[in-house]
Amino acid sequence: MKSIYVLTLSYFLSQVAFAGARFTIALHAIHLHASPLTVGILMALISAAPALGSVAMGKLVDRKGTRVLLRVFTLLIACAALLPFFWGQYAVLFIAAPLLGATFFSQYIVIAAIASREGGVRARATNFSLLAIGSSVAQ
Repeated sequence: MKSIYVLTLSYFLSQVAFAGARFTIALHAIHLHASPLTVGILMALISAAPALGSVAMGKLVDRKGTRVLLRVFTLLIACAALLPFFWGQYAVLFIAAPLLGATFFSQYIVIAAIASREGGVRARATNFSLLAIGSSVAQ
């Protein structure tokens, strides 16, 4: 099997975990009687962490390579998604939200780097099309 298909499947599964965990974090915060402001802050943390670290993450990917980072970020997405399930305390949500956002978007930076290199310039459009289809189906 071509590696771009495995990569698309990995991104698909991560996207499903990310979307489900994002929804679960918000619902769990509401269940714990969090204020609307607190729920909004949790949702903002999911996006703020990757926004603040995206340039540094791109440099890290260029320096360290993609193979190990892809595995690490995939594992961290799973951990971040499962944290609220196993430890449903309020404080854990404030750990899981930025961890989930940072690792998911960091994983995407790694996947984009792999997709841009896989198969050369001629395969680049096909690779990114497959990733987009996988993301669309996951949503």
